[in-house]
Amino acid sequence: MIDRRQMLAALGATAAMPFAVRAADAPTATDLKGDIAILRAALSLHPGLYRYNTPVQIDARITQLERAFVAAPGLAERYLILSRFLATIRCGHSYCNFFNQTKAVASGLFDRPTRLPFHFRWIDGAMVVTDHGGPDLPRGSEVLAIDGVRPREMLARLLPYARADGHNDAKRVSLLEVRGDDTIEFFDLFHGLEFGQPRDGVHRIAARRPDGRQITVDLPAIGLGQRRAQMVERDYRGD
Repeated sequence: MIDRRQMLAALGATAAMPFAVRAADAPTATDLKGDIAILRAALSLHPGLYRYNTPVQIDARITQLERAFVAAPGLAERYLILSRFLATIRCGHSYCNFFNQTKAVASGLFDRPTRLPFHFRWIDGAMVVTDHGGPDLPRGSEVLAIDGVRPREMLARLLPYARADGHNDAKRVSLLEVRGDDTIEFFDLFHGLEFGQPRDGVHRIAARRPDGRQITVDLPAIGLGQRRAQMVERDYRGD
């Protein structure tokens, strides 16, 4: 659920304040409806709420959001439902900020051993390995399937969660890369929540290596600590 004290404080601060979600022991339907009421009040202060949506559209979506939010079986499902709704506002600052959550939420949602073990970029819709693929997936390898799902299909399922201003889908795609430049990668979080933990903790990867050879390899999924150990040190000093 949304942290009521944090949200009430946000009402007096900024309409672009990212929304927080907290863990709760068996929240009631009344609790969850109360969260949506706070969300509705906060959104009434959002300066860009109707830039890309009409009041009728927003009102209908909040009604649908409340229905789905109350019916959701758990915290992970509520997080996805709320994230998907906030993305429809098309404001890059309106999202369930990863770094504003309680320890319980961060541990329950963000520290799951579901991550792909390598870094990658999206190039013309293709998932291309850039680092940490090991001897099986050298830099430049194109991933053709992950656990039977084609990367293009995976990207299409995750894009509705990605935050960006207006119709800037290029930023949404960029957010869904794994480059080792953030402590929590956007792709890692939503891929893990949307697709779940791989069978036996292993991702089955079909890929085409730079030499043209197609392979299938099983790679263990990694957790948050292992991902952070892969972070790239970048020097942003100078001109």
